[in-house]
Amino acid sequence: MKNHKPLRAGVLQDMFTKCRLFHDFSTGIRKLPHDELFGIATNLIHIETGTKYFMEKRLEYQDLYADDNKNRKWKAHLSYMAQHDYAPESCDKYCPYYRECRHCRNILSTVHLKRGMMEKITGYHEEFSTIEKMQEDIYRSIHRAFCANEKKFYVIKAQTGGGKSHSYLKLMEEYPEARFIIAAPTNLLKREIYEKAKRQGIKVMVTPSLEEIKNEIPSGVWNYIQKMYKSGRHYLVHPYIQKQLKKEDVPCLEKYMRKRDKLKTWKGCIVTTHRYLLNMDIDRLNEFDSIIIDEDIIFKSIWGLHTMRNFYISWQLFQWG
Repeated sequence: MKNHKPLRAGVLQDMFTKCRLFHDFSTGIRKLPHDELFGIATNLIHIETGTKYFMEKRLEYQDLYADDNKNRKWKAHLSYMAQHDYAPESCDKYCPYYRECRHCRNILSTVHLKRGMMEKITGYHEEFSTIEKMQEDIYRSIHRAFCANEKKFYVIKAQTGGGKSHSYLKLMEEYPEARFIIAAPTNLLKREIYEKAKRQGIKVMVTPSLEEIKNEIPSGVWNYIQKMYKSGRHYLVHPYIQKQLKKEDVPCLEKYMRKRDKLKTWKGCIVTTHRYLLNMDIDRLNEFDSIIIDEDIIFKSIWGLHTMRNFYISWQLFQWG
């Protein structure tokens, strides 16, 4: 025989604040019909002082539950239900509010879910929109953030395929005098955005990447570059390349360094990667009006957070989810 109920009496307060039906019962705001009372009772029998609480409320609201005969029957029912360990009734079987609130299977799991257990929350209704309306909402959110007076971070969540790149490229078209940095998670996506921007007539340059030409770089040179990156000595990579070019002719690296030099004096927009952005010089970043980060940069580039800390106050930062 159990000495204690599964749940302590403190759960009653959670039920009062989180369950609308139980709140109705506790405050006597209306008379509950039998099925609603029964549903509540099957939950209360699993709580210390739960059955006592049920009967106290019936006696407290004599104007609602004045029938002494019924009160005696309820007392017997509660004892029987507790002895036979009745399972808590599901909310959708008796609660008139089950379509309006967010809840789990029953009152107990809603207010006191056991550790290590998961339950589906119901009462949540998704709203659907047309593709056109979604794209319009995305663009409007970008535009509103861009035009804001405050310089701060703006996080705009958008579904995959919702037209994120279309929206910020449209913004770049509409504000040709503004300078943007677009940062993508991969070199492949970087190139796709760059090509789209060029087709739209946007003055833009793409940052060069050693990763994109690694198959053309002598294996010994590439392996040493990788070793420096992995050990966190990325600041030594370009001095090393310059030193190697004085020793031997490596056309792909010469072209790479020329693009880097051109980028230093570039006055238009830039399309780059998350990694490149996080390693850009603070003075260089200050030259741009807005930074748009496509997709989550935090978890994919966690090693570069020390760099982000240096400029997070200074720019409008758009993160796409």
